[in-house]
Amino acid sequence: MKLTAAEYSIGIGGANVSFVCIPYWDDDSFYIFVQDSTGTEMFKVTWEGLFSDY
Repeated sequence: MKLTAAEYSIGIGGANVSFVCIPYWDDDSFYIFVQDSTGTEMFKVTWEGLFSDY
C-alpha cells in the first residue's frame, strides 16, 4: 500500500535540493523511498532500520 508522498526542499551549499519521501507498506515491512525531484530513487529506508539496535 503506497501512502501519500511528502515533498521536502532543503538548501545545500546555496542550492535548493528537493526530495520526495514516499512511505510504502508491503506484507510485513514499512519502507520510505527517497527520490530526488526528477523521480530518481536515491535510497530506501526500512522502518526496522530506523529503530534497530546497533
